[in-house]
Amino acid sequence: MSAFARRIAWAILLVRLGLFDRLEVLRAKSINDYGSFHAAAMAIRKGLDPYTPDDLQRAAHLSGLPAVHPYFYPPFLAELLQPLTHYRVLHARLLWFWITAACFVATVALLQRWVSRRNEVAGTAFVVAVCALWPLRSTNMMAQVNAVVLVLLAAWWVKRDKSPWAGVFLGAAAAIKMSPALLVLVPLTEKRFREAAVVTLSGGVLVLGSCALIGAHGMRFLGDVLLGFLPGHRYHGLRVPIDLLGNHSLGALAYWIFDRGEPWADPLKLSPKAAQFHLAAVATLLVGFALATWRGATREGRAAALVVIMILAPTFAFEHHVSFVVLPIALVVALVSRGALRSPLTWLVLPALALLTEHEASFLPPGGATPQVIAIAHMSKLVPLLVLYVAALLARDRRVYGA
Repeated sequence: MSAFARRIAWAILLVRLGLFDRLEVLRAKSINDYGSFHAAAMAIRKGLDPYTPDDLQRAAHLSGLPAVHPYFYPPFLAELLQPLTHYRVLHARLLWFWITAACFVATVALLQRWVSRRNEVAGTAFVVAVCALWPLRSTNMMAQVNAVVLVLLAAWWVKRDKSPWAGVFLGAAAAIKMSPALLVLVPLTEKRFREAAVVTLSGGVLVLGSCALIGAHGMRFLGDVLLGFLPGHRYHGLRVPIDLLGNHSLGALAYWIFDRGEPWADPLKLSPKAAQFHLAAVATLLVGFALATWRGATREGRAAALVVIMILAPTFAFEHHVSFVVLPIALVVALVSRGALRSPLTWLVLPALALLTEHEASFLPPGGATPQVIAIAHMSKLVPLLVLYVAALLARDRRVYGA
């Protein structure tokens, strides 16, 4: 029965990613967020500045793209995408689709094998839990880079017990999307200092090296763009309202509490009070992580909690960002399978996973919604992610099990 369920789950995952999502991309001819990546890669190829709006839009025009969102990733990603700039943009988008879909399949395969080595039924439960996870499809259709980052995180996790050099995978993930750098706390709290050094050096070399390759343009990322990620700052000119439906971050929660509806509110930036609340909320989660580590939290629980913080801490955490929850799901399933979660916590995790699977629009009634209902939809991923965070940090081993 376990093998049959695993095959069905894999079939659902592959059909959704490889057929339905591909047909939707072809139907809509949607470029979405890939447009920013492609324009940045084209800007670097043409000697333009990917972090200057005028140069980025000029590169977008050269690629046959309309206006694109600002590019605020390290140059490393745009440099990796240089070969795709030689294709027509829709063809490059389809190639990017297959790259991200393959990364998702590899991620699930790596983590399923890791969980199954501990408990075969748990491995099946993991695949069943993620096969219908909406954020995976959201990442594919939004053409985001999260799938590439996620497969690097999975490779790091499953290989790290064999060699500290597995930290290169985590370093590369941080060089693409910065926020995974938070996970260096995992080897540090385990006193695996060689692995932490590998993560830090590899990520640093890739970020600094990619900045050096484009000269002064790269220095703009280090000097200007990074500051835009702080609460109370604009995301390097990103013109997306913080209260847009689907933003499940702690920053969005702060905006709803302090700013929304106020005549002086800036929809693109948190007010000082909201920014202070945002910082305090992130600090609280980090303090909780530190206390749980001191009290003997499992290594899987610590890693899962840090990934949740990684998702919630930025000002924006849309559905495609929630795709990173695949790793915490694998870690929590492993904890449940070996009895590290007590029964009440286990029952809290199950509805949390169900909520994470759904699209936030599922919580909206047809024909419109009141602000209160929209607020509930905003929190539809925040609350279950916090449940995973708490459950992961409260898990305790009752017995030693074989790796």
